[in-house]
Amino acid sequence: MIRYIAAIDVGTNSVHMIIALADTSTNIINIVDKEREMLRLGWGLGANKQISQQTINKTIKTLIKFKKICYSKNAIIRAVGTSAVREAKNSDYFIKKIKNETGINIEVISGVEEARLIYKGIINTLPLYDKNILAIDIGGGSTEFIIGCKEKIKYSNSLKMGTVRFTEKYFKNKKFKNKDIERCRRDIKGMLIPVCRDIKSLGFEKVIGSSGTIINTLNISNKLRSEKLSIQFDDFFTKRDVFKIVKLAINAGEVSKMLKIPGIDKKRIDIYLPGILILEGIFRQFGINKMFVSNYALREGLLFDTMERFQLIGSKNPLNLKNNSINSILNTFKVDKKHAYQTAKIALEIFDQIKDKYNLNEQERSFLYFAALLHDIGLTISHSKHHIHSYYIIRNADIIGFTENEKEIIANIARYHRKSHPKLKHLEYLKLDIKSRQIVKRLAGILRIADGLDRMHSSLIQSVKVIRGRKNFCIELNHKPNIKLDADIWGAETKKYLFEEVYGVKVSFQSRIK
Repeated sequence: MIRYIAAIDVGTNSVHMIIALADTSTNIINIVDKEREMLRLGWGLGANKQISQQTINKTIKTLIKFKKICYSKNAIIRAVGTSAVREAKNSDYFIKKIKNETGINIEVISGVEEARLIYKGIINTLPLYDKNILAIDIGGGSTEFIIGCKEKIKYSNSLKMGTVRFTEKYFKNKKFKNKDIERCRRDIKGMLIPVCRDIKSLGFEKVIGSSGTIINTLNISNKLRSEKLSIQFDDFFTKRDVFKIVKLAINAGEVSKMLKIPGIDKKRIDIYLPGILILEGIFRQFGINKMFVSNYALREGLLFDTMERFQLIGSKNPLNLKNNSINSILNTFKVDKKHAYQTAKIALEIFDQIKDKYNLNEQERSFLYFAALLHDIGLTISHSKHHIHSYYIIRNADIIGFTENEKEIIANIARYHRKSHPKLKHLEYLKLDIKSRQIVKRLAGILRIADGLDRMHSSLIQSVKVIRGRKNFCIELNHKPNIKLDADIWGAETKKYLFEEVYGVKVSFQSRIK
């Protein structure tokens, strides 16, 4: 099957779109169209953390144009928001406004998820290589670092260190004063120290760079060396090239005079100095001598990820990525995995037996599953209020494969596995949109019963059967002979009321020897 896919990156510096023709028989994408608008969403975030209304209006206008192009090709559209969107105080308003005006849903992704998608894009341009690769992507609001071998990511990190962010912080007046340059360098060095330590401990054989600053640096170095301008896998620049370009940029003294630098991108000229200073710092501290350049990064990674998500390719299962990430978190926080998986098993059995009646979907099923696995993660901090601790751990953990909104929903479901029902006075619940609140209430109702049915953490129940009446549900609990479920039934009885409220039925429990 051949299908068009569009990937839209709502970034700190610009909004990009690429459209590709995906061939599912070969798992190959051919990019057929590219669009870019330099909207600078990141300007102003350093001061009031708000995306301006003017910028929001420009973004809407741009995305309407992009959508028309996508519709002409009947393309699947996938859009993500990165650093500026995830940090803006009015992010929720921005996303809702975009959705209402354009119909495009922007997934706000974490820095670690951004790194994963970048690596997915880069790795698809590389030949098979069984050594560690260090991938680096310098964006407008953040810089991502990934250590990987083939398709496996061994380390990833995202630093709040980007070209737009540092331009606004150090070079807003478009002049390059020595004191501002040194302050910028000190900031870069300080932020790189812990990342450098982690990366050096893993080691790497090859360095691959991607995105605007790095591609522009390649073009400048090629011009200075009078070499070819096209970007292929074997294109690179060296430490010497970087240091020479840094000197040229600083000696220019101001943005307008940087136009004399051969090969510099005029559209990026006002944010280039912080970018090359970041690159200089990376080369110095990581001991890099040569960086190869890939013209694939976040947007291309999003294309491949979308192919997997919509099952347009059959060789990979995106759920494996999520499962592996969740399992790593469970191990890190020493969660009682026997209880976690038993709770998830019971929750899904209940879900599967009522989903048709209440129009529950597969995405909701996955939310319930992951929330069930993680619901007790807060016990690592304290038993008291551990449901609230669970929320904050899930919300802030580097869980790969999930959008920020998906993490928010899962965290809220886990938070309501005990104690208070969801209430609008709870800020974490209030900030969800109405649809997400409904999902949380419906799934938390199931999770509370499932958790109660393993109150003793003994996994005594083998399976459950939901016997549905018009106004009454009886949940039949199958177990082996000589087993008493009194404590587990009591646990479920005390936690069934949210389920009853949400689904409008009375619930009872019946023990049954299997």
